[in-house]
This record gives sequence, C-alpha cells and structure tokens, in this order.
Amino acid sequence: MTAPTPKPAAKALAAPVAKATVAPPAWDAIDCQAQRLRDRRPLDDFADKVLTGALRTARDEGNPIRGNLFAAASRELTTHLLHDLAPEDQVRACAWFVQAKDTMTVTRAQRAAYITHGGMTPTTSRRPWASTPTTS
Repeated sequence: MTAPTPKPAAKALAAPVAKATVAPPAWDAIDCQAQRLRDRRPLDDFADKVLTGALRTARDEGNPIRGNLFAAASRELTTHLLHDLAPEDQVRACAWFVQAKDTMTVTRAQRAAYITHGGMTPTTSRRPWASTPTTS
C-alpha cells in the first residue's frame, strides 16, 4: 500500500490587502450643521430626538452597524420633514398631482416636488435666476 500523496500547500496571497484609510469625521463641523438646521427650522420634539440620536449613533465607534443605524435615522428624519412640509391634502390639491399607480399615498418624490415648487405647477414656477417662467 502506498502512502497518500500530500496535498499542496495553500497558495498565499500575492500581497496583503491594505485597509483603506478614512479620515475621521469632523464632528465640530457636523455639530455646527446640525445646529444650523435647528436654527433655520426649529424641530419638533420627535425630529430633534431623531437628529440627536442619529448623531450619537454615528459617533459610537464601538457599534459595528453605526452607519446602518445613522442611515435609517436620517431617512426617518427626512420622511418626517417631508410630511411636515408637504401635507398630503395640500399635495393632492395641486393641479399637477397624479396618483401613483403603485401606492395609495402621496410619494416622497411628489412631496419633494411640492416643497421645491411651493405648490405651484413646476412648469410655471419661476427660477430665482431667470426673469421668465420655465418652459420645460
């Protein structure tokens, strides 16, 4: 009986993979922007708690999913602000509103359009740098 043939050694990687170097966030600048948001638009208690929680979570270097949680909190804050600035009944009252086929509610895009155009039809709202209404 012959001895089993030894398996070849696993090939080593050609070169070790270097970790990408990412600059740490500039928390002072981020805090300044958060305060500017609060100053420009005083937040209700819920929005303030979400913003505060999002920033605390983002700073928690021991949390391996802090980016995911920050993104979820940011989306929640955005949704809250969209609903506050573009109430469903006011969006539906716009001449340009057409109910989306895949939902029974007003979409995020429709709320954003309402906020952007001040409720006016996008083709008649004025561009701040132009003296005539947009045509497209």
